[in-house]
Amino acid sequence: MFFEQADSSGNPCGRRLYLFFAGHGLVPPPPDTSGCALVMADARATLLRGLLGFRAADAMRMTGLFHEVMLVMDCCAEVSGQSELACFLPRYGDPTLAARPFTHIQAAQWGASTAERMLDDPFDSSAPRLWQGVLTNALLRGLTTAADASGVVTAASLKQFLEATEVGGPKIEHSNGAANDVMSFGAAVGLTVDIALSGTATRFQIREGNNFSVVIPPRAVAPVRLAPGQYLFDALDPQGTVTRSVPVSVREGGTHVQL
Repeated sequence: MFFEQADSSGNPCGRRLYLFFAGHGLVPPPPDTSGCALVMADARATLLRGLLGFRAADAMRMTGLFHEVMLVMDCCAEVSGQSELACFLPRYGDPTLAARPFTHIQAAQWGASTAERMLDDPFDSSAPRLWQGVLTNALLRGLTTAADASGVVTAASLKQFLEATEVGGPKIEHSNGAANDVMSFGAAVGLTVDIALSGTATRFQIREGNNFSVVIPPRAVAPVRLAPGQYLFDALDPQGTVTRSVPVSVREGGTHVQL
């Protein structure tokens, strides 16, 4: 097993561990309001039992097996019940290890619920719609599109993206650890935007919505991919004169702009 290959020197064996929990959730009774738990398959109405996701993530960080740990809990948090960390993840750990980067994402705050809906495929808006958890759908979109100013998806930019989407007020915590290592998920692929021209316009350009710098130079009509953000779409006539400008907030794929 992977866990049996732990480096006795304390160096991580893996770069990042993903822990994903989805299903019915519960929270420990007050005063412990720090986390959410996934309801176990053997839970009964008279004895609700749940696996504490936050505690599992914290325990895994203390093992030193991974440099980073990411936890996602697409679970409700409105029901209180008995919860514990009872699973086959390693139980040993060293609390004196230097803090390592982590991201914890919980779909609902304490006492709140999350939702499932028919939603667009997070990777292909032209594909048939799917019944999905709202947080999971937004997360999958964010991991490929929620870029920071440098075009890279990070824990911070992902948090900003999720908090701006309709996921019902998720609880999101992240840290770069003692060495200030930014959790990065790679370069963003961008959101697809379709453009249509009218009148005398033959080309278009796109400017950044805050400083008005050109992010896509003049070009003929064709779909473009943009990181989430505010933009100005300019229609250009054959002489290159701007004939119309439209401010557009790009937050979802499949945006259509008429110029």
